Amino acid sequence: MAKIVHIEDEKAFRLVVKDALKKIQGLNLIQISDLESFFGLDELSSDLYIMDRHFPEKPGQKAGDTSWRKIAEFVRDFYPETPIILLSGAIPRNWRDYTSIRYAVPKRPFSSQNLYSIVESIINGGEK
Repeated sequence: MAKIVHIEDEKAFRLVVKDALKKIQGLNLIQISDLESFFGLDELSSDLYIMDRHFPEKPGQKAGDTSWRKIAEFVRDFYPETPIILLSGAIPRNWRDYTSIRYAVPKRPFSSQNLYSIVESIINGGEK
């Protein structure tokens, strides 16, 4: 069973991702909305991380541009082979600083089928 952690503060986009991935058999999709919730998870390891570029550090805060970096650095340090998909309306200038994690960056708007294909390839071992 594949485990995916999805970090996105906008409920509508959480629903889009959930719907796009519903066909993946046995998927354990954990959706959270902020950095604090991520570090509050009982188990931080995952087969794949999907995150927005802008999300808040704590519930109720304004979305920021640094939270994704904190998770990327954590993943790079503790789970260096685990891929991250960074979903964004704009690709950050320094995203290549984290290429050791091998990002897939579908720019919004993306199709549900495109996201599904990328995720399916990753969890089936085709792309890491």
